[in-house]
Amino acid sequence: MSGAWVLLTISSYAALLLLRRNTPLLHRLAIQSVAVLDGMLSDGDDDVKLAALEAATGRLLRALFSFLLLLWVGALLIGVPWLFQGKGFLDLLLSWQGLVAVSAGGTLAFFLPRTLPGVTAASGLGASSHSALDQLLHRMLLNHPHVHMRLMRREMARWRKRGGAPKPSFLWVTGLARAGTTSILERLVATGAYHSLNYANMPLVLAPGLWKRFHNPGTGKLQERSHG
Repeated sequence: MSGAWVLLTISSYAALLLLRRNTPLLHRLAIQSVAVLDGMLSDGDDDVKLAALEAATGRLLRALFSFLLLLWVGALLIGVPWLFQGKGFLDLLLSWQGLVAVSAGGTLAFFLPRTLPGVTAASGLGASSHSALDQLLHRMLLNHPHVHMRLMRREMARWRKRGGAPKPSFLWVTGLARAGTTSILERLVATGAYHSLNYANMPLVLAPGLWKRFHNPGTGKLQERSHG
């Protein structure tokens, strides 16, 4: 029976490693889902909106089909011990030993090997100090402006209900990359006479109140921001 548990651990490892190896597919599925929502929220010409929505829906369905196929293959891999156990496989899978075997194999797949060559490049996420999940979240929000604008309007409406009033006076700080605009901005905010968003508000820069519910940046060691 111990041999069956070992086989179940190995098959679970293979199934989850396959899922990890196809992380770019999961990224595409997430991005295309938001793209469909972005198309629905678009306020452009109806014909243009419909064409864009149809294209986004087609890409989403293709990604969804590929994802379901991936899950099916993964389930087949986990079911490999059934070839040897027969009817006893279900009892093995539902036993505490079977659950431990599946958990152990699945956990190992996310740590061994530490890196998978080509996964980052295939997902369209470049080398960065930000994690792949951070980059994915940025692409999901910043590449789909209608979703972002809808979140901004919702936040502004709630802010006005709480008595908020817009202040028309503002100061633009702009310039070329590495020209010192960030330093100037921080010095102006430090005076107390100005308020500004900062990089901690990314990627929900237009809805900072909503983002603050999920992300509260600490005051750790400052790191130089990457420039592309």
